[in-house]
Amino acid sequence: MEIGNNKSVRRDSNNTLYSQLEEIIRDEIDSGKINPGQAIPSERELSKIYGLSRMTVRHALNRLVSAGLLTRVSGKGTYVSAPKINFRALTLEGLREQTYQMGKDFSSTLINFEKILAEGSIVQNLKVLQDTPIYKIERLFHVDNVPISMHKSYIPCELAPGLMDHDLTNESLYTFLREKYDIVMNRANETLETILASPGEMLLLDVPSGAPIFLLRITMFDQKDRPIEYVKVLFRGDIVQLSLVI
Repeated sequence: MEIGNNKSVRRDSNNTLYSQLEEIIRDEIDSGKINPGQAIPSERELSKIYGLSRMTVRHALNRLVSAGLLTRVSGKGTYVSAPKINFRALTLEGLREQTYQMGKDFSSTLINFEKILAEGSIVQNLKVLQDTPIYKIERLFHVDNVPISMHKSYIPCELAPGLMDHDLTNESLYTFLREKYDIVMNRANETLETILASPGEMLLLDVPSGAPIFLLRITMFDQKDRPIEYVKVLFRGDIVQLSLVI
């Protein structure tokens, strides 16, 4: 397979050689000339095709891997990644429901469920007093058995007494809050940024150091306009795409 048959890198261009090669490969992927799961030429082959050093080629490929467009398979080669999973942010519809609408399998793993005392950003976002008892719920979400996001939820204990007695592994938290406590999520405040994940988070999400991670912070309000939940969601940027509709 050849890439960019009619394209070449220009040494007199203002763009770096590696960025030109990166753009050529991006164009081939975007146009559908190379498909998900298809192998691309090796570093050695790309070096010969474009007259570039192996180091330059490797730099271009590393950037595409970090962007989630390419995937390296040890001992086999480099392949075009599967399309990213598109989730809608700025919506009250949970990831579980959106995943089912895509026809994909969804599962979650409960990492930690405990009571803590409110401080810092929890106090600020939930509008509670310092040291107010708070549920802290940490879960790992999977789509088609691949970890895609890690959720850290904070809920005032007084709003959902006995919540720790319930198994949240296979049921939507919002569904349970609605049916058990008559808490209906009505609106949300959200902020989105990119971060570097901690070593523990990288291990759980199965991503290498330096991989792109989205941090979505959400404060959920119910039908009485009470702040019910403050949640921090870490998304894998290599396989997740977030859509924002304004």
